[in-house]
Amino acid sequence: MADPIDSKSFGFMPATDEQQGNSADVFCLGQFVRHSAAVVSSSSIGAAAGDHQQQQQRQQQPQHMAMLLPASVVKTEQQQQQKEKYAQGDYDQLTPSIRSSLEDDRLDVRRQQQQMCHVEQLMKTCEYIVGQLTQFQNDQNALLGRIVQLETQQQQMLADQTTKESTKLGNAKQQKKAPASNFLARSHDYPYYGLCDLEILDSKHRTIRYTTRKYNPDWRTVFAKHSIQDCANSNGLFYFEIAIEHLLGSFGAVVGFAFKLKPFVSVVNRWGTLAYQSNGTSFINGYQQNLNVAHSFTHGDVFGLGIYLTTCEVFLTKNGHRLVTAAITVPFPIDHLQQQQLFPFVSLLSPADQIEANFGPNFLFANTQK
Repeated sequence: MADPIDSKSFGFMPATDEQQGNSADVFCLGQFVRHSAAVVSSSSIGAAAGDHQQQQQRQQQPQHMAMLLPASVVKTEQQQQQKEKYAQGDYDQLTPSIRSSLEDDRLDVRRQQQQMCHVEQLMKTCEYIVGQLTQFQNDQNALLGRIVQLETQQQQMLADQTTKESTKLGNAKQQKKAPASNFLARSHDYPYYGLCDLEILDSKHRTIRYTTRKYNPDWRTVFAKHSIQDCANSNGLFYFEIAIEHLLGSFGAVVGFAFKLKPFVSVVNRWGTLAYQSNGTSFINGYQQNLNVAHSFTHGDVFGLGIYLTTCEVFLTKNGHRLVTAAITVPFPIDHLQQQQLFPFVSLLSPADQIEANFGPNFLFANTQK
């Protein structure tokens, strides 16, 4: 509230007597003036105070804004300086907040790099797997092709095997093994077995030595244990060789074929025989025949005899060479060759005569497969 107004301050002097009559009016006027002055003063003061406060607020607001703006700028500059110090490796000058923020950024970068490395590794792994799958597919295709090729070869081999089966069957029969020897008679059937000795020369029992005893009084004959029908090859050919190791006389050995097993005596005079004597004489069915061979064999020679069962053609060899190139047909009935067994035989006459029989497969005469 405003202070009372002093009358002196407004230039009023004490009233005179003449003026005292109008004192009441003057007093009332003074009171009004004082009241008006007080109201005016109060209003002026209030207005002045309001203007001052508003002016002060207007002055304070720019100052506050001026204080806020440089602070953000300073903070940004400080962060930039902190980053430069971090980049320069001056970690001790960093503030904890900046250090933590930069460390988080560094960890984020490292995680991103690790993720990129992991992605690159996965891509390389995928490329490797794709390459392996491609290689596997190529290998599988090559394997399938190889299987088809092997199946084709197998079918061809089976066809060749079927084609050669008959030929091998004949050769297998010719190489058939016997418990004793292929060139051995049955000793328990004939009492003259003691007049000769048989010696097996190899483990396959296909080469034996036949020697007559010194007191041999007559021809003694041994037969092969197996027939030529059992041992002929696919072409119906049977062949064997006799090596003369010791022969006393020029006519003391006979080589040939016979239909039936005979006693250990001479068979050259028997029916159903084909015989060739060491002096070059031929016998068929017990009769002397001229086969146009006329080749003798003696000590040190290798004599071979072969026959074709389908045609009854025979051929003779000496020391690995065929004696006659033309076919020699013997008058054997073909039905006999099909119905009866024909056996090779050798007959020796003089004491201590010795031969070695070879039933293959290694012959001195090589052309035995035709």
